[in-house]
Amino acid sequence: MSTIQQIVKDSRASMDKGLDAARREFGSVRSGKASPNMLDTVRVEMYGQQMMLNQVASIAAPEPRTLLVTPFDKGQAKAIEKAIRDSDLGLEPSSQGGVIRVPLPQMNEQRRKELVKIIHGLA
Repeated sequence: MSTIQQIVKDSRASMDKGLDAARREFGSVRSGKASPNMLDTVRVEMYGQQMMLNQVASIAAPEPRTLLVTPFDKGQAKAIEKAIRDSDLGLEPSSQGGVIRVPLPQMNEQRRKELVKIIHGLA
């Protein structure tokens, strides 16, 4: 492989890593639409240690403004609900039969301005 081809290959790999990181960062910002990535930063106290939410539950967005969190261990639903509530995302989860529903509140003008500031900070 020539030197130029190697440089292009290395550059492409580096840029792909940067794009993936940006997608993760922007995906965690709470906009008006539900995305499972929104809960990527939530940590849950389970079995005496802090664990990432996506390691202890599956997260889905069945509706545009609702996230559905299904714990792998139904007995840990309360701990997961508490972790989501205590996160800095401003969400109010509710438990229903071992499944946690996380409705997203309607976005107002103040929240839109906050989002612009957050995204500018990430960019």
